[in-house]
Amino acid sequence: MSKSDLSVIRPKLMAFLFCKHIEGVSNKPTGGLKTLTGIFDEVRAPSVPCTGEFEKAFWIYLRFVGGKGKQTLRFNFQSPSGKILLLPMEISFELHDLDRFHDVAIKLDNVVFEEFGTYKVRVDLNDNSIAEHPLPVIKTG
Repeated sequence: MSKSDLSVIRPKLMAFLFCKHIEGVSNKPTGGLKTLTGIFDEVRAPSVPCTGEFEKAFWIYLRFVGGKGKQTLRFNFQSPSGKILLLPMEISFELHDLDRFHDVAIKLDNVVFEEFGTYKVRVDLNDNSIAEHPLPVIKTG
């Protein structure tokens, strides 16, 4: 293992949440109060296309712990039929303290759910898949 490999320690993903709004998260290693409003795990709608209750925007909250060095996150948001909903996003950040938490907030604008079924958000960290979170869109009424 090279010396540069030792300077990067991949953090553990401690939380992966969908919510309507987030305050107090700056995508930089900080402490303090964070407010997550309207945490949800599914979208209910009478018909598609729809935006759910989000007025075309919602947030993804991620919390990491135990990492060190430069980290690169990539996101992929996919429909039940495999269509990519948003262009893949990339966020880079640097961690300096193994004992600190690092919070990441991603605002997803103009999301339209075009079909019922389970959507998937995949997260890669430093080119390794670390999580895939389902988001079911369910027909009501």
